[in-house]
Amino acid sequence: MIVDRWQRLRSAKAKFRGVLDAEEIPENHKPSEAWNLAAAPLARPGSSKHGTGYALDIHGDNALIRSVCSSLGATLVFDEKSHVHVEFKQGVLVSRSHVADDWLDGRWAGWKHPRLKA
Repeated sequence: MIVDRWQRLRSAKAKFRGVLDAEEIPENHKPSEAWNLAAAPLARPGSSKHGTGYALDIHGDNALIRSVCSSLGATLVFDEKSHVHVEFKQGVLVSRSHVADDWLDGRWAGWKHPRLKA
């Protein structure tokens, strides 16, 4: 029942986003944040990563947020127009690359990073 509601609402929000974009409603009827939030996509129930400690939503200059978070090794950067959803599954990476996750157990693989020498 909950998943059915999510699927219906997800579909309705996608259609609403199409209307907002086609008619340029957020640009012509400020504040645009309210329109964008109303049409923001919904994650599948039970799939939020916010409780893991490595996901957060950042409000501000979305282009700048995407750029900075990507350069710091974000494993997911999703622009929701009203904010940017960002995940750092392997932590913030400076001068390091991601390591492969163990897809069999789904555990965080950030511990596989070698420690930086002081």
